[in-house]
This record gives sequence, C-alpha cells and structure tokens, in this order.
Amino acid sequence: MEITKAKSMKKTLYIYTDGSADNKTENAYGGWAYIFSENKEGKDHFFEESGRERGKSGKMELLAIYYALFVLIKKKAYKEYKGIIIKTDSEYARNTLLKIPFAKGNFPVVNKAEIMALNKLGKIFAKKKINITYEHVRGHVGIYGNEICDKLANKKRKNA
Repeated sequence: MEITKAKSMKKTLYIYTDGSADNKTENAYGGWAYIFSENKEGKDHFFEESGRERGKSGKMELLAIYYALFVLIKKKAYKEYKGIIIKTDSEYARNTLLKIPFAKGNFPVVNKAEIMALNKLGKIFAKKKINITYEHVRGHVGIYGNEICDKLANKKRKNA
C-alpha cells in the first residue's frame, strides 16, 4: 500500500492517534491506532494502522504517535509534507511531548522507553526541518479521525 497521497508537494499531513487500555488490570493488553489524512477532520484518510501490546493507556497513546512517526521515516513519506499535525485526545501524550526537557535527557520514569524513542524520532524530523505540532482534540464528540482511531484501538485491545 502506498502511504503518500499528496497531489501537490509540501502539504500538511494530519495524523489522528488514539490508545485504549484496561487501566484496572496490571500488564493487560491495550490497543493503539493512527490514521493519515490531508483533511483536518481526518476524512478521506488514506492510511491506517493499529496494534496490540501490553500496557496502560498512557503507553498506548504514546505508541500510536511513535508508530505513526516511525512509519513516515521508514517509508520516507515525510518528504511530501511541509508539516505534520498530530491530533490526539490524550492530554497526557500531548503535554508529555511538549513539556519534557528532551534536550537535557530528563525523562520521567513512567513510559520512559516510549518517550525516549519519540525523542529520537523528533530529532530526526527536526534535522529534516519538518515541523511537528501536537493538538489536543476532544474525544467521543464525533470528530471523524478521532472516532476511527478510537474504534481501531478498542478493537485491537479487545481482540488482536
């Protein structure tokens, strides 16, 4: 499957992400998902992926963002875009990625591996002069991209 869809070079890529987990059970499976779209609401999305891993909701939210950015690097699909806007309903993920003093290497203990991996990807995008913006969207209010990711992540959490 082809990831890029840009009809004209240097458009903005919107990435919706979501994670799902049973935070009551330690080490239970959770799900994560993301979609790529050139539409602010996530309509007409042209690529999606979801997965299942063990962990709580914060980890699943971070993994959704990590895998979305990772696939862009792996497939070199980032070259089509001037900027990337990640839309997440997780204030935890957004605030963590905006406020952690990455340059000094001061990472929190919770979800440290995921945050360090996202930090490495962020440095790659910065070197390539591609701006990544993190936007919070309200969950469960009918925003198309968020609803799609929510369904995909929940499906993976419940049954791989």
